[in-house]
Order: sequence, then structure tokens, then C-alpha cells
Amino acid sequence: MRDKRKTHPEASSTRLFDRLAVSYLSGVVAFMTGILVWGALAGFNALGIYAPPLPFGFVVLFTIAVGILGFFLKENLVLTVLAKLWRFLGMMWR
Repeated sequence: MRDKRKTHPEASSTRLFDRLAVSYLSGVVAFMTGILVWGALAGFNALGIYAPPLPFGFVVLFTIAVGILGFFLKENLVLTVLAKLWRFLGMMWR
């Protein structure tokens, strides 16, 4: 049988503005996540164990990389990776 639902041809395509928006929002979430990971790994965790400070450039590189991935990949994949980092942070801070 033939599917009788009509789909709009532009409904599945993404525009440049959509990709830029996803890229920007992925970068914002990645920056917040990078700050938390950097702070946790820099020795500001709940246990008070000192670790040598990491350069802040890692946060900037992480933000740029996730922003680029957000532009080229689906936002679901980027958010899945960031969600795993948030779970890791939650376990680390308990």
C-alpha cells in the first residue's frame, strides 16, 4: 500500500540559519560543560583532592569543536555526548 500522508518537501531539509542556530547553542552548552569539567579536573571537586590546573585553552578548544560538530551533525548526537558528560560530572560531584 502507498502511504497517503503528504509531506512537505522542505520539512526535512535544514537551512543554513537552522544549522547556525544549532551550532551556536551547542557551543553555549559545550562552554558551560567545559567550565564544569575544567573546574572539576582543576581540583575544585567535592573531595578536595588537588590536581594540577589545566590550561583554560582546553575549554575554548572543546567549545569550538562541539560548535563545529553541531553545525555538521545532528543536534541529537551532540546532545547525547554532552549528556554523558553531565552524568559523569554528577557522579564526580557526589
